[in-house]
Amino acid sequence: MNLRSPLLVLLKKSHLALILKILFFTLLLSAGYYIFLLKPKLELPEKLLTVEKTLIIHQSILTQNRLAYAELTKLDPENASFTSDSTNLVQTLEATQKDGLKTLSEKNNIPEINSLTKSEFEELLNETETIYIGQEELMKEVLATEKYKDAISILKSKEGVNLLTRQTNLILKYQFWLEKIDKLL
Repeated sequence: MNLRSPLLVLLKKSHLALILKILFFTLLLSAGYYIFLLKPKLELPEKLLTVEKTLIIHQSILTQNRLAYAELTKLDPENASFTSDSTNLVQTLEATQKDGLKTLSEKNNIPEINSLTKSEFEELLNETETIYIGQEELMKEVLATEKYKDAISILKSKEGVNLLTRQTNLILKYQFWLEKIDKLL
C-alpha cells in the first residue's frame, strides 16, 4: 500500500493540475469573450441613445427656429394681433438662436460610434452655427427697418430664402442621422 499511496497522490496532483488548467483557460476565454465581444455590444445601445438625444436637441431647436422664421414671413400687417404676433415671433427667433448657440457649445461631443463619426458630427455643428450666425445678421437688418414691408423684403430676399433652404436641408440631415441611428437600436 505504500507503493500505491505515492502513485495515488501523484495521480490526484496531476488531475488537480489538469482541472486547474482547464478552469484557468475557461476563465481566460470567458473574460476575453466579455471584453472583446459582449461588452461592446452592451455599450453600443447606450452610446446610440446618447448620440440620438444630442441630435434631437439640435434638430428640435433648429426646427423651432425655422418655424418662427417662416411664420414671421407670413404675418398679415392688417391683422389686429400683428404687433403681438410679430413681437412673439421675433422673441422666439432670438431665443432659439441663443439656445441653439448655447447648445452648440455645451452639446458638442458624442461617443464614438461607427455610423456617425466625430468629423461628420462636427460638420453638422459647424453648419448649424453658420445658420444661427447668418440668421442673427439677417435679423439685425430686419429689426433696423421701420416698415414691415421692408422687413419682409429682407426676410424674403435671396439671402433670406437661401438661409431658410440651408436650414431646412440641415434639419433633414439631422433627420437622416436620427433614422440611421434608430435602425441600429
